[in-house]
Amino acid sequence: MGLTLLGELLLLGYQVLFVGLTALIYVPLSDRYLHVVNMLLPGLAVGLVAVWFAVWIAAVVLAAAGSSRRLAVVWRLGRTRRRRRVAAGIASVGALLFGVVVGTTLYSTTLARERDERPARVYVLYDRHAVNLGPTPRWLMTLGS
Repeated sequence: MGLTLLGELLLLGYQVLFVGLTALIYVPLSDRYLHVVNMLLPGLAVGLVAVWFAVWIAAVVLAAAGSSRRLAVVWRLGRTRRRRRVAAGIASVGALLFGVVVGTTLYSTTLARERDERPARVYVLYDRHAVNLGPTPRWLMTLGS
């Protein structure tokens, strides 16, 4: 549960930073910073996942070696019952939301079929080149729509 709580805290920190940097769009004269923000966010996300993964690998290696040593960060985060319950609750809500998003995505792709002989119930019209979407997957567009 300590590793779960660490991952959740890293994700929360990324979300706070993402909201803060997204709010930068509405600041006057922020156009010159948007390029930096667009370069910073993906690298930061990969870095946070790499930190969590490194801690996870260290825990697995210690467990496989039969060591009873504790990782200081993980042990401090998961040492109280209350923190473990919070981590389990957040993980449960996250798993539930993941299931809802996957289900909604599957349903939205069946509503807005592409190149099918039968008429679709919903049509999503967007121009990838006009809004510079690049390789955005179709299921993401139907989910957003």
